[in-house]
Amino acid sequence: MDVNQKLKLYFFDPQNDEEQYSQLFYQLTKQAGYKAYSPLYLLRRHILLLSKPSSAWKHQIPYLPALILMQIAIAGFVKGIKYPQNYEEFYARYLNKDPIQMLGMRLLRNSLEHNNYQLFTRCKNGDRQTGKSFTQLKKFLIDSGQVTQTDCDSKDAIKVTFILSPKSEVMLVEPPTLTKQFQTYLLVNFLIRPFQLIKKFNDGMVSIEGVITNNPALKKQFDESITVDNWMKVKN
Repeated sequence: MDVNQKLKLYFFDPQNDEEQYSQLFYQLTKQAGYKAYSPLYLLRRHILLLSKPSSAWKHQIPYLPALILMQIAIAGFVKGIKYPQNYEEFYARYLNKDPIQMLGMRLLRNSLEHNNYQLFTRCKNGDRQTGKSFTQLKKFLIDSGQVTQTDCDSKDAIKVTFILSPKSEVMLVEPPTLTKQFQTYLLVNFLIRPFQLIKKFNDGMVSIEGVITNNPALKKQFDESITVDNWMKVKN
């Protein structure tokens, strides 16, 4: 399979169902015995299905698994194709450039990847991994008048929880709000709008396909990184 065929399958529009994918796979490969599903297509297809109203979930759309799948897809670009080269670059280019909203998305990723997929994480003062987030959060809370410098000087951690809001306002991530002060840490909430995050993510996929398609170096990098032999194969 040449790289242009691979790009078409890899970025296949998730609005189209699996039967339409199968038809394209056959047109490109003439392989009648099986079809091989692009992992990105499967992730985006299930994200789409999870974020639509359904009789299976009458009262609440299951945004959390959709966000987990979205994060897996983003990791495929950062760690696999290596474009963009890191999460912050991905967020800035394709989701949002606001520093506080980017911080919220980075902390959400940490909670999903490193804390058993819980909507909870912790930033510790001076820690090699989370110290930068602690400093950034502390500065925002002080500048916004939610805490004083004296309040923060006695705290060695900030614990962060995430609330998923089904509302579709433009802002992806609401600035953090202080919930409570404890003796050794602050508790803050980020309000996340998963509907908007998923929409921006899908818009980003369209943009990334265009960038890779029109950049010979990235196209070569994509072709070397994405191996169809590793795609999920299903017999016809």
